[in-house]
Amino acid sequence: ISFLLIPLMLLGYLISLKGFDFKKLLKLPIFIITLAFFVFFTVIKDYQIELSAKQIVSPYLFYPITVCGIYSMCYLAKVLSSVKYVSSVLAFIGRYSFDIMALHFLIFKLVDLVVGLIIKAPALSYSVFPRAYPKLWPIYLILSIVIAPLVRIAISRLYSATRSFCAKV
Repeated sequence: ISFLLIPLMLLGYLISLKGFDFKKLLKLPIFIITLAFFVFFTVIKDYQIELSAKQIVSPYLFYPITVCGIYSMCYLAKVLSSVKYVSSVLAFIGRYSFDIMALHFLIFKLVDLVVGLIIKAPALSYSVFPRAYPKLWPIYLILSIVIAPLVRIAISRLYSATRSFCAKV
């Protein structure tokens, strides 16, 4: 499965070479075609690509679906980055993306615990991976995006305050 990613990484490297402006390739007609292809296979045909589950659909469709999905997301990012408040929110998420990635499962489990305690669910229900209550996905999403950066900010401020205090002593 990991060998499947090598051509994608090579493509990313080639696109990032000095002097190549990827944004010039992001055009509305191409976006419509790639999004239609992506939606057709992932939503209508229900073909899912999940590398951690070794689920690649087929060797022939893996790359087209993946490239169409990447292109569609890049185009959407380009459009959303031009919207004032949305771009600020996305910049915030991007700045703390590692923290979000690192802590989201912990936050999922904390949400599971709190909800489970509120509804008095059996302890075994918390063991469902990745989350116990799929219908609460907006809560998982919002809390993962908000709590992880707040943890990072709090730790950074505590560290700065501790260094400042120790320097004075």
